Amino acid sequence: MYKCNNCGKTGDTPDRPYDTDGSRYAECAYCGSENIIGSRYVCGVCGKPLFDGESAYEAGELLFCGDCLTEVLV
Repeated sequence: MYKCNNCGKTGDTPDRPYDTDGSRYAECAYCGSENIIGSRYVCGVCGKPLFDGESAYEAGELLFCGDCLTEVLV
């Protein structure tokens, strides 16, 4: 997964690989920006990609997105 820092859209793979093995991509499939980042982590519950600079929650060795957590008063 990747996220465009220009338009904010995410996708599976951006357009036009820029290296010979096709593992890295040069531009966003939506707006054409070259300002894209890949996901290095995923939520431990739903598998949603977590990108650098986003808020996530850590418990033990797992990371969780904000959608998978509920705050309760006990």
